[in-house]
Amino acid sequence: MYKKIAAWLVPVLAIAIVGIGYWGYTLFQTKEALYNTSENNYQRAFFDLGYFVDSIQDELGKTIAVSTPGQFRKSLSNVWRLSYAAQARIGHLPLGIMDFSQTEEFLARVGDFTYRAAVRNLDVEPITEEEWQTLKQLYQCASTLQGEIRGVQSVVLNENLKWTDFELMSLKQNPDEPLDNHIVNGFSTLEEEVNHFPEIQWGTGIDTIKQIRQEKIKRLEGENFTEEMVRKKVTDFLDLGPEKNFEIVRNPDGGEFNTYSVYVTNGDEDIIYLDVMERAGNILWLLHDRNIGRPTMDLQEAEQKAVEYLQKLKVTNAIATNIDDYENIAVISFSSLVDDIVVYPDTITVKIALDNGEIVGFASEKFLLNHTERDIESPQISIDDASKRLNQRLQVEEQRMAIIEADDGREVLTYEFIGTIDNNTYKIYLNVENGEEEKVEKVEQVGLLRVNSWY
Repeated sequence: MYKKIAAWLVPVLAIAIVGIGYWGYTLFQTKEALYNTSENNYQRAFFDLGYFVDSIQDELGKTIAVSTPGQFRKSLSNVWRLSYAAQARIGHLPLGIMDFSQTEEFLARVGDFTYRAAVRNLDVEPITEEEWQTLKQLYQCASTLQGEIRGVQSVVLNENLKWTDFELMSLKQNPDEPLDNHIVNGFSTLEEEVNHFPEIQWGTGIDTIKQIRQEKIKRLEGENFTEEMVRKKVTDFLDLGPEKNFEIVRNPDGGEFNTYSVYVTNGDEDIIYLDVMERAGNILWLLHDRNIGRPTMDLQEAEQKAVEYLQKLKVTNAIATNIDDYENIAVISFSSLVDDIVVYPDTITVKIALDNGEIVGFASEKFLLNHTERDIESPQISIDDASKRLNQRLQVEEQRMAIIEADDGREVLTYEFIGTIDNNTYKIYLNVENGEEEKVEKVEQVGLLRVNSWY
């Protein structure tokens, strides 16, 4: 009997061992393939980064040598493109454990500076002496950056270092202990060099953006809310019953202003997440990620629901500037309306579930920071004269005045024209002082564009 069992069992065990061995070998091959793919992607991103920094240095060298607006524009545009490409490659490297913010910010500022210079009319506003000096400084800084990256590249090649080994090492590393690795040491030296770059005059277009934002934050008024006051504010805003459970955490160092993180639950129901400012209890954002059922209301009814929520927050004189329908959710953007002028910087976005009219998304930071009394000056040209400057192929459907935010953070009074070309819809903004184009936006053909609905 035992011989019969053994005769049956031995082949089965042999097959099982072979199967397990094959499975293990296949798993090993798959792991090796993934490992090699990750390593190749990291190496490609790293050497692309070096190539882009080399090219930035080369193009910046050209900007301090050329003299014609056309050549300036070409080189500046190339620097802008290469700067953002270099930032993208940094994002592809496993540098999460390192502070690489100085280098990333430097590349971002180089991109912003060269973009702003390239897109303006250099025949009318040529490069100034101050801007030329800035470009000269940027060339010198880029040369330093180039040298440091080449040094890291040399070490990686000569010692056959693997980015995947570095990634695994960093995952296992105690966060309280410094990581001793040639890649880390090289990038830390690079970051230190960037941190000691000389003070660069970026011009009012870039230097003042952060300053403007800080001034907006400082002017926020209102008493500081306690946890209990935040609880009542959220309860009233969401029409919550007493059975809801609250978890409120104060974040004193969570960003540019102190906030409360609020989590609202009711048993096994979905969680509603909110961030509420301590100052005046302003709700910054809300997210209720739940399954949305079949629609029971249309977009007009959803807009009215959104209006009701805004009225609870005492937001008045607002206009719905855009409504989109996405996966049974109405996404509605509201902006202030002052003397029939749409104020786009004062924007609040509300998401309404079309199954029951419940609010499932909300964002108000732009409105809170920008909403203020404005001294609006009279236009220097009429809207009819401005319309003559439009592309003659544009079929204008709506026109009105609007305040928009320019790239440098300043507000600009414009004429807004909404029209179509070849079944595509565009918003075109012309400066009311000189008729120059300030901005052009393409409007996606989804949802419903609203331009004349306010309360």
